[in-house]
Amino acid sequence: MNQLLVNLIAGSSLLITLLIFFNPNKHNVPGNRWLSLFIFCIFLMNIDEFLYYNNLDIGDIKFYVFSRYCIVPVFYFTIIYFVKPNKKWKPIYFLHFIFGLLFIIFEQNSTKIVNGNLIINETNCSTFSMYFNQFLMYFVLPCQFVFYFWQCFKEIEKHNQNIKKFSSNTEEIDLSWLKQILYIIISFSFFFVIYIFTQNAVMINALLLISLLFIGYNAIRQKEIFPYPENSKEEIKTIIKEEKKQEITKKKEITAEDKEIYENLLLVMQNDKPFLNTELSLFSLANTLKISAHSLSFIINECSGENFNQFVNRYRIEEAKKLILDPKMNHLNILGIGYEVGFNSKSTFITTFKKFTNQTPNEYKKANSAT
Repeated sequence: MNQLLVNLIAGSSLLITLLIFFNPNKHNVPGNRWLSLFIFCIFLMNIDEFLYYNNLDIGDIKFYVFSRYCIVPVFYFTIIYFVKPNKKWKPIYFLHFIFGLLFIIFEQNSTKIVNGNLIINETNCSTFSMYFNQFLMYFVLPCQFVFYFWQCFKEIEKHNQNIKKFSSNTEEIDLSWLKQILYIIISFSFFFVIYIFTQNAVMINALLLISLLFIGYNAIRQKEIFPYPENSKEEIKTIIKEEKKQEITKKKEITAEDKEIYENLLLVMQNDKPFLNTELSLFSLANTLKISAHSLSFIINECSGENFNQFVNRYRIEEAKKLILDPKMNHLNILGIGYEVGFNSKSTFITTFKKFTNQTPNEYKKANSAT
């Protein structure tokens, strides 16, 4: 059973690597390139076991082990380039892979493969090499895992806050599946403990195979996170930087002209109801008002005390409250009403409705139908 799983992991990881790298949708290209490298690291980490089970020559193991020191930083850069696709690569970033390079330099036959498992080769290396590689394997790897896990989690959380500044519906671009991968990686620790006591890798390999399929499926279906021209992407960066700056320094004063634009915005929201469009963005609304997205973001933040996503969703919920109590809309279920007012998922609609009203849509309907 384990040999079958090992063979499936080797084949599927290589196939998914190629599929994500040459993503036919051409979405999120920088992030997908790094993600394909992450999957390829999984392939390299497991190729020694594949060769062992199939009675093939394992050969030089340096690059198999090198991938173990690189896989976590690679996943970190995967997230970085999903949330910041225009980020320029700097030579200093190579320092993230320094421990893998140190392993190759000091390896000197200090590790070997026994029954498909990597162990320290105490009989064929210098004392320094042996202790140094023990230090890398038993101290650096766990510390690296904890550090990068925390950084990855923070980057996704920052991303989720940032996209609310320009998108009215965020569930398709919040990269929740990448956060789920982080939780899956943690679960591997639990299964590894089981493996230590049972020496049975079936559960770990089964979870790994399922994880690979999960990653491949979500990577292909992930829509473009920033489907905007380059000037709009630069404006997003400016908006994020300006809001961070205002949190630290004294806030910019709002002008009479800004207040007039805000009054015009309220009229547009009330009369034209652009919030009913599920694809409404800060840029499309700014275009309607014939102002820059940067200016609109500032005006909404200062005049309403809300970010763009909260501002739009407040109108959607008010509209939903009317539809829920409208007898003409009784043919619509909760999902239908959510779609009508601009949401594109039932869970987001219910969560947002409860956030604004402290009631679910059904609770709101029961409470107000009785009055």
